[in-house]
Amino acid sequence: MNRTNFVLSGCLFASLVACGRTGGPAPIGPDRYMLSATGPPNWSSGGALKGDLVQQAAAFCRGQGKELIPAREFSIDASFGRLAQAEIEFHCLPRGDPGLRRPG
Repeated sequence: MNRTNFVLSGCLFASLVACGRTGGPAPIGPDRYMLSATGPPNWSSGGALKGDLVQQAAAFCRGQGKELIPAREFSIDASFGRLAQAEIEFHCLPRGDPGLRRPG
């Protein structure tokens, strides 16, 4: 591999790592999952990253025929020397599960 191809390969790898997308929700308990992401250098909004994660989580739950219930969330905007970050934990519950009811 010549030097130019090596540098280009390194840049591609670095950009993929910077996106920080997970391979999918990680199970962390019974019907409980976690997703996290780190934004690329030109992405400043942790809230926007969190919104993307919520959409991924909802699609994941729908794929199982279940409903999404957020459990915990965290986001931080980018600043000098720090990339935007977000993390969510959520449950996928079957339709009709009492845990889907809103507290009264």
